[in-house]
Parts: sequence; C-alpha cells; structure tokens
Amino acid sequence: MADSLQTHGAERRMYQVAGMNCAGCARRLERTLAAVEGVDGVRVNFAGECAVIDGAANDDTLLDVAVKAGFTLTAQSDELPSGPKAEGRFHAWEWITGLVLSVPLVVEMAGHSIGSHVGIPASVQFLLATGVLAVIGRHFLLGAWHTARAGATNMDTLVAMGMTAAFVWSTIMWLGDIPGMLHFEAVALVLTLVHFGKWLEQRAKAGAGDAVGQLLRLKPDTAKVVSDHGLREVPVRLLVAGEVVRVGAGERVPVDGTVVFGHSELDLAHLTGEPVPVAVSPGSTVAAGGLNLNGTLDIEATSTGRDGAVDRIARMVSESQNARAGLERYSDKVASVLVPVVLAIALATLLGWGLLAGDWQGGIAAAVAVLVIACPCALGLAAPVAIMAGVGAAARRGILIRDLGAVERSSGIRHVVLDKTGTLTEGRPELVDVVTLSGDREAALRLAASAVAAESHPLSRAIRVAAPAGLEKAASVVAVPGKGVRATVGAHAVLVGAPAFLSAEGVDMAPIGDPFAGRPVSQVALAVDGQVAALFALADRARAEAGAAIAALRAEGLEPVIASGDNPAAVAAVAGDLGIANHHGGMTPAEKRDLVARLHADGGVAMVGDGINDAPALAEADLAIAVAGATDIAGVSASMVLMRPDPRAIPESIHVARMIAGGIRQNLFWAFAYNAVALPLAALGIVAPAIAGAAMAGSSVTVVLNALRIGAKVRRMPS
Repeated sequence: MADSLQTHGAERRMYQVAGMNCAGCARRLERTLAAVEGVDGVRVNFAGECAVIDGAANDDTLLDVAVKAGFTLTAQSDELPSGPKAEGRFHAWEWITGLVLSVPLVVEMAGHSIGSHVGIPASVQFLLATGVLAVIGRHFLLGAWHTARAGATNMDTLVAMGMTAAFVWSTIMWLGDIPGMLHFEAVALVLTLVHFGKWLEQRAKAGAGDAVGQLLRLKPDTAKVVSDHGLREVPVRLLVAGEVVRVGAGERVPVDGTVVFGHSELDLAHLTGEPVPVAVSPGSTVAAGGLNLNGTLDIEATSTGRDGAVDRIARMVSESQNARAGLERYSDKVASVLVPVVLAIALATLLGWGLLAGDWQGGIAAAVAVLVIACPCALGLAAPVAIMAGVGAAARRGILIRDLGAVERSSGIRHVVLDKTGTLTEGRPELVDVVTLSGDREAALRLAASAVAAESHPLSRAIRVAAPAGLEKAASVVAVPGKGVRATVGAHAVLVGAPAFLSAEGVDMAPIGDPFAGRPVSQVALAVDGQVAALFALADRARAEAGAAIAALRAEGLEPVIASGDNPAAVAAVAGDLGIANHHGGMTPAEKRDLVARLHADGGVAMVGDGINDAPALAEADLAIAVAGATDIAGVSASMVLMRPDPRAIPESIHVARMIAGGIRQNLFWAFAYNAVALPLAALGIVAPAIAGAAMAGSSVTVVLNALRIGAKVRRMPS
C-alpha cells in the first residue's frame, strides 16, 4: 500500500510510476486514473515519474487499472516520492549492445553511399537488426501496444511504426530479391540512439528531482530516547510527541522539538540556506535534520518522527515539482495533437514520394525519418524538468516555491510591498518608554502582558519580556488582527493595541495625550474598564542586511513599498534609513490589501509579510512571499516561503522565480523550434532516419541539460 496523508479532507496517495515514455503516457494514465470511481483528482508527472491521487478509491483497484493501461504504480518507501530513479526502464547495457550490433550495419551503409560495397550479406544484416529489435525495440513495441489498446497514440507509437516499417520493407526487399538499398541500419541505429537519449534523459531527470530525497536523507534513521532505564535506540519514524531524545555532538536532530537540557550550536543550512550556526539552549525550538556542532542536547519532541519540519518542506517541494505550470499545460495540449498530425504527415510523405516521384524506397525512408524526428519527448519534458531542477535548487537555498502560477507571473512584477516588522527590521522591538496615568508602571505592564500572553506579534512579545513576573491568566481573549486584543484579566476588561483601535472601541484617548509624537517608535495603548491607563513606546532596529536587499530589488527593476500597521513615524524612520519614498504606516489588513490592488494598475505586485495581518494582502498579490517565522495563515497564503530571515532572500527569491520561468520558456522555444525545422527536412528526405534518431535523442537531452543548467545556476548564486 502507498503511504498516504490527509489533504483538505481527502486521502492523498503518492506513487512512483513505471512504464511512462513520454508526456502522452502521463496524460493517458492521468485520464485512466481519473475515470476510476472514488478518485477526486489525479496528477501524473512525466519528469517526476510519479502520480498523486486524491480520493477514497480502492488502492488495489488503482493498481489494477494502471497495469491494464500498461503502467505500474509502486508504493513509496517514504511519505513522499523522492524523485525519478537513476535505474529505470532504460539500461546502459542495452544501448551498448545496440551500438555494437549497429556498427557493421553503419559501415555497410557508409560503404554503399560512396560506391564501395563492404559485402555484409543481407541475412547477416537481418540478424543484426533483429538483435537490436529484441534488446531495445521491445520497449517501444510493448509501449505502443499498450497505448493502442487504450485507443491512444504516443511517442512509442511513432518509434514503433517507423522501425517496423523500415524493418518489414527491408526484409521484403531481401527475401524478394528486390534491387535497392536496405534500411536495416536505420532500424538498429535509430533504436540505439533513441534508447541512448532516453537513458541520458532518465539519469538527468533523476539528478533534477533529487531535492526531496536529499532533504529526507538529512533525518537520521534512529534516535536515542531518554527513559527511566537509560537510553534506548528506536526508529525515528516511531517517535511520538513528548518523548525526549538525546543528540550528541556531530549528530543530527531526529525530530522537531524543544531543548530541555544542554547548550550547543546547530547548523540549519538545510532549512534556511544560511551557513551561520544558530545557538540553542533550554527553551530553544529546533527542527529535525539540524546538525549538532558541539555539546550534548536533550530535546523533547513536539511532532512525530514522520511529520516534522523536514517532512513538511519535502512535501511542499515535492508537490510543487509535481504541479503543472500554465506553460506546461499549453505544451501538453500541443503534444496531444502532435502525434496524429505527424502520422498524417508521414503517410502523406510516403504517398507523395511513391505516387508522385515513383520512389517508394525513398518514401519509406523519408516517412520513417518523419516518424522518428517528430517524437514529442522534448516538448513533454520542456516544462517539468525545468520546474523540478529549479524548485529543487531553490529549496536547498531555503526558498520554498509553492505556486508555479505565481512563478510564471514573476516576470511581470513591478512593485514589491514589504511589511516592516520582522521583514525589514529585526522583529525584536524593545520597550523604550512607558507613560501611565496612575504612575504604576509595573501594574500597567503586568495587565498588558497578561492580556497578550498568547499572542505571537513582536510587540506583544516585547511587552511580555519587559513585564514583571506574576502574570495573571486572561479569559475571553479575542485578537483583532493588525489592531489589538480584547481580554478579561482578573475582574477587569482590558484592551491592548494601537491607539486608533482603542479609540474605535470607544476609549477616550485625550487624558493621556500624545507623549511620543514625532518619535520613531511604535505605540501600544492599554485601557482598563473602558478608561485609557497607559501608553507604551517600543522601538525596532532595521536589519543590517536591509539596505543591500533594497538595492538588489532596485537592480531587478522593482520598486520597494513599505506597508505596515505600525506607527507612521516609526515606518517613516525606517523608510528614510533605507531610502524608500513610498511608505505607509498605521495600515489595517484591509488597507494593505487595497494598496496591493491599487498598485496592480501599474504592473504586477509582490507582497512580503509574516503575520496574520499580512494574509489578505498576500492573497491579493501576484507573487506572495512569506518570510521565516510566518504564521500558519500567512504561510498558507504565500506563493513562496523563505526559510531564513535575511531580507536579501527577498530579491533572491524573485530572481530565482524569474530564472525558473525563463528556463521553462527557453525549453519550450527549443522544443517547438526543433519540430518546426526538422519535420520539413525529414519529409523532403534531407534528413536520413539514422540522423533523425540522433536529432530526436539530442533534442530531449538538450532541454534536460538546460534545466540542469538553471538548477546549477541557482545553487551557485551568492548568498
């Protein structure tokens, strides 16, 4: 049985697929599985060689239906497909055997073309070609047979028909003693070259899609669980929340958790792309896969061994790699009509040469060349391999891409709207001043901190840090995103939030005045039982890397805009330091969303944020980027998630998205251009069948290598 997970209320199963030879195979399997009762949705990825199936369909039924269609669904050893395997349908020994058997035939062909007949008997040529058909041709003949049974055509159809036509015609000429050149060399050499191209493609795809596997391999297989009887070693997949595991120096953290004992530094480059180690101590949260550099740590698990940060990231990367981009869907439609069109062109070529020119031998050779050279492998591979290579390379840099549609829209981005707190600033504001009407600073801080004890906003954390010990438990807590909190603390009704929020709640702010006017601080007000009681001033510093990030955005041709719910004076101060003219403070979540909508009139918009108050604007943007530490709802709204807090990752992520989109367009251009140029040449007899086979194989390898080039370029980008 395949591993499964619950997604949006429906069971999702992921399988490795064997038997696909082109994008047409993937589309046929997708249609076949979609027709099964209980299947709510299915995605089959040719480049990833996997299928993702949603719904409650019986597992055995799915496997049986796939087998009848000529495919095999293989259960995964992990919870996610780990990418195509280097060892697959095509093997090196096969094309090497084909090459050895083809050499004598090629020598015979070359000698014949220059009038120097080598003299290999036709019977020997027949046996050599038959050997290649048996070793290599079976792949394509069986594939074409399964496809034909389903009433469809694909790349196997073209190869099988071309090779069968050349082999049968040459055999008839030999047995019938018909004068003319035999084409056994075309059968052997084309099959060998096509197989070699598929073998290279298979290996290249495995390299492009290995990002998920690399992530999962970061987790150790076993963990040392601390118990009353000492340490016991258990498989990581069996760990449960609440267990305490011990991690020694040089070992990797097996599960997400909280440090309960020990001090050390962790290398978290696998999650953040950031090479600088992070210091951890009791109370620090850690993620599975982190490398413990020194000291011993005891960590209390906060997740299971199968659902930690690494698993979630791997799932996100895998689902992005297996999603379909808009350009890929377009190429799928073209490829779906290309095979029948090519069959018609091949028939017209044969009849044209035979009936009009009286050269049936030349017609067969030209028709075979048309069938071979027009195989839509390059077209089917163009988008998915670029996606797999780019998404995988980005993940290794701490950039998680979730929405391929947004990636394609990245080239149209003109404005980047940035939240301030936690994005451009450290996100760790400190209390710098307090004004109270009662004069009791500690009491005001204690009430405010009690009310916001469960809130994750940086200003709430700053108030809790500054408050004295002895917080009371708040009741009836209601958080209003981007504004403040209502709560009951003891016998008091408490409001904590922006001064404008308290005013909107009916609190008269006049008694406290505006003591921080003009100061670049964030203001948080406290009201008790409907009366203003205190005003807190908090300051946050701009990140050291923020200036370089803004410069990099401008180098990409992007206009930075700050949109923050913070005090306009504090926003203006940060904007002034960074040289950003377009800035907005005191904004509600709805106002942020409206700002993004207005900017759309002047081009595409990217939104960068990390909180609940950013979620509406993230959803409105063309490209939504959530930064490290983003709340769940902000992460769900995002097209991309940055795993490190460095603001320089923002322009880097947009640049990466544009590179991936560019790689898809480049591959599609070359795939289309190849067929547009090659088909007429083949029909006119300018390209021989053997050369057609080499060209077809080369076109597929070209788009794969271009995708790998994009992935390598992403990995080599400076951090």
